Amino acid sequence: MGRASYHDGTIYQGEFSNDKTNGQGLFIDNSGSVYEGEWLDDAQHGVGREEWQGGEITFEGTYAYSKKNGRGRFEWADGSYYDGEM
Repeated sequence: MGRASYHDGTIYQGEFSNDKTNGQGLFIDNSGSVYEGEWLDDAQHGVGREEWQGGEITFEGTYAYSKKNGRGRFEWADGSYYDGEM
């Protein structure tokens, strides 16, 4: 486990391997968006959850090399959602 703060204000806290984000981790960007989930070689990879605008928009599903891939669910603050293949 470790923590990295970057020059642009982003923060990563979680597992590292070979000086890269690998395993479980939490990433907060400089706008306050959050990703928590699995990482592989500095990329969102595996199962994770992302939120924007203080949690008013969320995505939970699978990622492949930082792209939403496979099954997932978007939800918006008004209660609408999309659940399906990305």
